[in-house]
Amino acid sequence: MTALQPFLMAGLRNFEAYQVCTCAVGLVGDISRSIENNIQPFCDEIMSALIEALQNASLHRSVKPPVLSCFGDIALAIGAAYEPYLQLSLMMLLQAAQTRAPDDDEELIDYKEGLA
Repeated sequence: MTALQPFLMAGLRNFEAYQVCTCAVGLVGDISRSIENNIQPFCDEIMSALIEALQNASLHRSVKPPVLSCFGDIALAIGAAYEPYLQLSLMMLLQAAQTRAPDDDEELIDYKEGLA
């Protein structure tokens, strides 16, 4: 994981090429499920990058649901050690749940359902 980390972080912070960011988010989830609590030493930097992604207004919105899902992958992998990230994660989930879509915007309605 140490050798992969710089490349993974570059992908997570590549907001301009959202497909790269999406793949990096998926990779974090896969790695979390695979190595479980061994990902913990890397979580501060990974969680910081995931939060940055959610807060970045220019990031394509298709990346954000996988980021929220990735929170769960990491939490399941590290268990009680997820506590330092819990409050911020819950705040991000609450903001996603409060997203409103106009009744006539099918695309935004589908997006909101993807967040839930």
